[in-house]
This record gives sequence, C-alpha cells and structure tokens, in this order.
Amino acid sequence: MTTYPKRSPLEAIRVFCIECQGGSFQGVTECADKACPFYPYRHGTPLAKGRHSPVRACRAYCFENCLPGSGHEAVKDCGGDTALLGPCPVFPFRMGKNPNISAATREKARQRALEADPLGLRSRKNSQAHGPFDAPESTKEAGADL
Repeated sequence: MTTYPKRSPLEAIRVFCIECQGGSFQGVTECADKACPFYPYRHGTPLAKGRHSPVRACRAYCFENCLPGSGHEAVKDCGGDTALLGPCPVFPFRMGKNPNISAATREKARQRALEADPLGLRSRKNSQAHGPFDAPESTKEAGADL
C-alpha cells in the first residue's frame, strides 16, 4: 500500500494540478478547465470570500472525473495509484473527509455548531423568506379573491 505525505487538502490539490499540467507552474496558472472541481483551488490558496471546501472538491473530482458513474464503493475501494501519474495526491481526501482531523476533533466541532445554533436555523435554506406563521405571498394573493 502506498503511503502518502501528510498534506492539507489545498496542498494536495496544488500538487495534483502541477502534475496534471506536466510539472508546469505556468500551465496551472493558464489552466482553462473551469469545469474542474479543482479550478478555484489550483494555486493552493483558499477562496477570497464565501465558504469553501477543498475536501469536497476532492470528493467531487473522484466521483465525477476519476471514476465517473462508478459509485460510492468504487471510489472507496480506489487504490490511489494512477498509471500515468503514480500515487494520486488527493487520494486521502477522496471520501470527503480530511484524514488529518481526528474523529474526536470532528465531534467537538459538531457539538460547537449545535450549541451555537441548536435548532439548525442557519442551515435551513430560505429561512428568511417568511416567518413560521406567515403564508407565502402566492397564497395571500390567491386568498384575496375569496
């Protein structure tokens, strides 16, 4: 089994992109493949604004580009060695989890998030659209004719 150096997800993506471009740093800068999940992270730096998740980009790459249509088990069973490039730099992150973070640390972060938002209101989409007892505008308009 291949051993992988301990890298951050951003470092792994940077190494992957350099290998993808044949070792050319200039090729990484000039990369035009905006559909690639690694494109925003190709320089090995976090995004300037908004939430970013390079680990999710690694998972997306493995599912969509490396083993498209193969499913969860194929990605899970991947050996991480490629015929052309050798050991895949993003292999440790293929399942969408950072192996550098322990399960205990992950659980502590989950507990902190629950304490900060016990009802999960921040994660609900469109929670600001209307209050829990307000009818949506489309319903109000329909009832106006009655």
